[in-house]
Amino acid sequence: MQTTIQEILKKALAKLASKGMVPGEQMPEIPVERPKVEEFGDFGTPLPLVLAKQLRRSPKECATMLLDAMEHRSDLFDKIEFAPPGYINFTVKKEAWFGQLKHILDEPQTYGNSNVGGGERVLIEFVSANPTGPLHVGHARGAVVGDALARVMKAAGYDVSTEYYINDVGNQIATFGLSVWARAREALGLQKEADFPENGYRGDYVRDIALSLLRQKDYEALFTKPYEELGKTDKNPITEYAKQGMLKQIKEDLDVLGVSFDLWFPESSLHERGLVTQLAENLVQMGKAYKDERGALLFAMEGEEEKDRVIIRANQVPTYFASDIAYHVDKFSRGFSRLINIWGADHHGYIPRVKKALEVLGYDPRRLEILLVQMVSLTRGGQVIPMGKRTGEFVTLRQLVDEVGKDAVRFTFLLRKSDAQMEFDLDLAQSQTL
Repeated sequence: MQTTIQEILKKALAKLASKGMVPGEQMPEIPVERPKVEEFGDFGTPLPLVLAKQLRRSPKECATMLLDAMEHRSDLFDKIEFAPPGYINFTVKKEAWFGQLKHILDEPQTYGNSNVGGGERVLIEFVSANPTGPLHVGHARGAVVGDALARVMKAAGYDVSTEYYINDVGNQIATFGLSVWARAREALGLQKEADFPENGYRGDYVRDIALSLLRQKDYEALFTKPYEELGKTDKNPITEYAKQGMLKQIKEDLDVLGVSFDLWFPESSLHERGLVTQLAENLVQMGKAYKDERGALLFAMEGEEEKDRVIIRANQVPTYFASDIAYHVDKFSRGFSRLINIWGADHHGYIPRVKKALEVLGYDPRRLEILLVQMVSLTRGGQVIPMGKRTGEFVTLRQLVDEVGKDAVRFTFLLRKSDAQMEFDLDLAQSQTL
């Protein structure tokens, strides 16, 4: 209905412009909003106030001009009238409201769509959990928020793409592979559980992956060798098998929640394409990076609030920060004019660092928006459940959906602002449905 009113007002302005009564080349925006007071009707526009300033005439005169030029839809409105100091208010007929219900039923996927976004290309990156374990309830909240935002923006006329950034490089992936290797050796009787890596991933899912791996004949010989001899620890055959298996499960779990992605972007591709190295070289050439006494390369952040950050360690291994900057530069290089990241609230301190880095590189930091999602506190029997992939104690996204249902999970997570803390009572979730 708001769009219909805007179209009526737009035609009235065009009619006035054709008569030279308003400047056609400076057509004002047409705001239409719901009045705060019910007696002022269902919708109102302050357009007379806008025109009064532009034409240097009284708001009432401008309202009279508009009312005379407007198409008065008796099928839609009971009243269209001026209200001081400069509003035109619209009271919609009940029959017109009922008629909208039919449109909703006839157009369930497109009703209410608009072109506010004008086709602007937007990339929304969310979830992006490390492929070292199943998605848990906290990930589910971020997935729901990101998917809902993408759907709303698409309906508003934005050209939206969604992306999952796969952190498949570094110590966490290497530790995950080592954990699978250790569980496989335990199953073969080659080592004891007491020898399991102290910082390894202990969930039952690691045993499941290890047993699945043992059923693959091509991998048998790998378990008699020291782990370090298998190749680069975050990219050896065992790690690759474990990572791909985990990604498959993550995709299946998200599908159960009704969430899908246009692109799954591996961090490793940045290194394979030389983009992280290229970033470091470009920063040196720009005079924005320098080596310290240990040989590490630091990004000169140029700000009192941000200290200089290591991007290449003394052992010549890039930091996660370096990869992250290269990743955001790559996003812009793909033609997106606006980036939206949905991060866990524990990453709030990382926001100014990334924005400052982009600014130093010549990008407008306002083109990157970051929404924070508070983690979900889980309770069972009135007690908070400690969560962590390393301990192996957590409630998975799949378990939650199986117990409560997809729609109930999505609805519940959208009831509160994403940056507000949420307590999820598992006993209540298992005993009730919405």
